[in-house]
Amino acid sequence: MSLAGSPLVADLSGRVRMLSGGRQLQISILPVDFLYRVSFSFIVRPTILNSGSHPSEVVITQGNEISLECKVQGIPEPAITWMKDGRPLAAGRDVAILQGGRFLQLRSARVSDTGRYVCVAANAAGLSDRKYDLNVHGEYVQNGAGVTEGVSTFKFTPGHLRRNPVPQITWIKDGQSLTEDEDHKFLSSGRFLQITNAQVTDTGRYTCIASNTAGDKSKSYSLNVLEDVTVILNSPTSLVCEAYSYPPATITWLKDGNPLESNRNIRILPGKIFDCF
Repeated sequence: MSLAGSPLVADLSGRVRMLSGGRQLQISILPVDFLYRVSFSFIVRPTILNSGSHPSEVVITQGNEISLECKVQGIPEPAITWMKDGRPLAAGRDVAILQGGRFLQLRSARVSDTGRYVCVAANAAGLSDRKYDLNVHGEYVQNGAGVTEGVSTFKFTPGHLRRNPVPQITWIKDGQSLTEDEDHKFLSSGRFLQITNAQVTDTGRYTCIASNTAGDKSKSYSLNVLEDVTVILNSPTSLVCEAYSYPPATITWLKDGNPLESNRNIRILPGKIFDCF
């Protein structure tokens, strides 16, 4: 506050007083010939709508658009800067800073966009900020999936999991939920299914399902456990192939990957029986 171009201060007589921290000027005795120009200059510290000590939590799915708001007031007009994880943000192909910084727009959010975003408003009176914790949920991704086979042991893995948040993994066999027991173990929070002492009854279709808020993905395996048959040399034996379907299935017998046909020593009977003499 100035009087005739010079800063105005309160005098000891009480004739000139500044009240409310300088926001009010009181002149109690004004001479008739008092002619001065009094000018006021106010500065107001920036304030941001809905700002607080705790960050605002924002959750979206990757690929979507998101706008973060920084609605600010102050005198003089505050300058707005956006930061991510402590580093200044600049406009780019997928990042737009609109209306002088009042909006930050991510056009196609990615998992890597997850982080803390802060808008900082500053002027000569000080600064204020508003914080956002952005969490971009991404889909489950598979690669390097495989099966490791040992002696009567099979280990299934759905491969590398790139996820946000961490997906929940469920295993099913032939459409039914699979539970752990002595011979079936879930390792690394379900990333591995290990079958030890595999039996013929373990034959079937195994599927792992990984789910999070962004969706779910699955990977299936077909497991065939073959039964070893031991016979005495030159003794007859019979093998049975049980198959139930409608219409009736066509049954083919293979040896070392090659189709078998009836001959003097081998007889394939109608139905499910293979005889070897």
